[in-house]
Amino acid sequence: NEGAPINASIQIAPGKTPTIANIAFVGDGASLDSRYDVANITSTGSVGDVIVRGKAGLGSLSASGIFGNINVLLGAITGTIQTTGIRIDPLTGDQTTVTGDIGQFTFDKNNVVNGVTTISAKRGISGQIIVRGNLISAVKTGTFSGVIAAQGDIGIVAAAPVSGSLTRFGGISISGNASGQIIALGNAFGDITVNGTLSGRIAVQGQGVAGLDADRSGIDVALARCDHGR
Repeated sequence: NEGAPINASIQIAPGKTPTIANIAFVGDGASLDSRYDVANITSTGSVGDVIVRGKAGLGSLSASGIFGNINVLLGAITGTIQTTGIRIDPLTGDQTTVTGDIGQFTFDKNNVVNGVTTISAKRGISGQIIVRGNLISAVKTGTFSGVIAAQGDIGIVAAAPVSGSLTRFGGISISGNASGQIIALGNAFGDITVNGTLSGRIAVQGQGVAGLDADRSGIDVALARCDHGR
């Protein structure tokens, strides 16, 4: 709830360069900026920005929903980043179903939509991004050998279709090779771009979109593009 406190329990693995072994948040809206590697993060509620500056990067992150950026500045994402869609009340322990999206729109100074939040990992993604909702955030990474799976859509449209055209945000951009799997049970609104060799799989089930022809779904719903070099 707005204005409610957030509690955090932190376990640190000692060493010349410490590692954050575990961070457990209780509450909604927690954010993190760590100069060290982080092995595991859990939250009973939603999570905002997560920035990891360690050379190894980020292991796992589990929260009811994630509305901020996830930026791994020097390392990789090696574990499972997931939304559960289940919020646990920090006082009563009661569980309620919430939106399991990752990401949200960003706005300019005139309150006009100008993009979406991001998930980035300089040294690549070998782990999993599991979204029990829509993957709104744009994913930007080097190599990709893991799994990106969304129960809903990959990317988002800013407004209802006008004359069949869509204003689209989000998507996945891979600057290196891609041997992993990308899966959406909804549509792929954002472009999927691979600049290296594509040897993995992309699967989009598709679902109807109000304002578009009934047979326009899946990847074609956005006229999305998958580019890859060789």
